[in-house]
Amino acid sequence: AGPYHAPLGLDYEALLAQMLRSTSEAVQDLTAYHIGELRLIRFRSEIAELAASARPDMVHTLSVLDAEAR
Repeated sequence: AGPYHAPLGLDYEALLAQMLRSTSEAVQDLTAYHIGELRLIRFRSEIAELAASARPDMVHTLSVLDAEAR
């Protein structure tokens, strides 16, 4: 796949952070859902910013992360 893909050299959480900053809401939603599955509290502030627009997937992930933090 060399001519078609250049590895980014990111660790897993750095890749998730990049995907969360995507311009695609679908990619952001999928990433947020996965962050919630993994209970990655370190992403709480980024998820909270996206949840402010009342996007259901973001609100759900925020509630999962808040429950995990307790």
